[in-house]
Amino acid sequence: MDWQVIKLWSEFANLRSVVTVSDTQAWAVGQTSTGDVIARYKKNDWISEALPADYDQVHSELMYVDAGVEKNGWIVGQAIDPSRHDLGYETSIGLVLYNGGTHWVQSHVIADPINDGLGFYCVCALNDHCIWAGGQQTTSIWGDIHDVIYFWDGDAWTKQFYGTVGMYGSSNITQISALSPTSAWATSGSGHIYHWDGATWSVQYLNPHTGSNALFTICATDATHVWAGGYSVGSSEILYYDGNSWVLTPMVMELWIPAGHGYPEGWYPLPYSAIGDISAISNNDLWAVGINFLLRFNRWESGTAYWRVEYVSFDMWSGIPPTIIDNMMAISVLSEKRGWAVGYESDSGAGTNLGVFIGQEALKEISGMLKEGVLISMLG
Repeated sequence: MDWQVIKLWSEFANLRSVVTVSDTQAWAVGQTSTGDVIARYKKNDWISEALPADYDQVHSELMYVDAGVEKNGWIVGQAIDPSRHDLGYETSIGLVLYNGGTHWVQSHVIADPINDGLGFYCVCALNDHCIWAGGQQTTSIWGDIHDVIYFWDGDAWTKQFYGTVGMYGSSNITQISALSPTSAWATSGSGHIYHWDGATWSVQYLNPHTGSNALFTICATDATHVWAGGYSVGSSEILYYDGNSWVLTPMVMELWIPAGHGYPEGWYPLPYSAIGDISAISNNDLWAVGINFLLRFNRWESGTAYWRVEYVSFDMWSGIPPTIIDNMMAISVLSEKRGWAVGYESDSGAGTNLGVFIGQEALKEISGMLKEGVLISMLG
């Protein structure tokens, strides 16, 4: 199972989220130089889909896409609230887009009458009647920023959780992973992990690292297998829940170095890469993306989680200009033969970002493609 780079956009692009719906369908969202973009994989090709007619391209931002069992699409984001300019500063509202099979509609615009700002950063859809949207809510322009989760029951959106722990600039729900309507997990930019038991959201863990302790991703396959990761969980650690407690688990990234590069052929440990997203096929078949690497869980050994590098986003051997930085943002793996990863390539010298999609087929070095937007995909 290998990964190949597929070119997509050659303009400024930042692809943030992807969901693999089936072998023949996937969605991704992000931004290009002309505004937000929704891309859809269908019939072996990626195409841009039309935004809703009432979508405000200038003042809106799409952040995350997911799909439930019906295979309908849900996208969340945020927009400037044009009705509240009298406050003297910009306030935001939550956006929800929906695709029931043919086209996207702006299904809901959610504003809080008490608080000044609301923005959604993630969505988790079990089905069209059980959906969570997470993000942040502010009390005023200089007020605290709180974790917030809204829930859709098929009829209306209601605020299900409003955190009290977030201070200015530190808190937002980054990802939600649900097992059932009565069991879901969420990570926060404040370093918190929350759990939904069907009645309330409660704090289950707080990342002990000081400074930037943000958690970006959480992935639950059952009640005793839950993973979480972030930017500075630790220099070589990942969070794991076994059904009893969260443990800051040692993590090793291994890279295969072939003969002829100054080392005996074999697997070698690498410095820790920030974990931006985790996707699972089963309890022990997991994938993750970091800044420059695409990883696959390999084994437990003496209490340490070993992950192997399946894809490197630059030429490991000849080097690349220091102005070029790859950032893989999200991954969604459906099976051994189908998965997608997205992100962007940034050439700071040229001042451009380039959209990236990754798909599985052939492990390639892509230093020769760094001036074009690409898609990376897992194809059987």
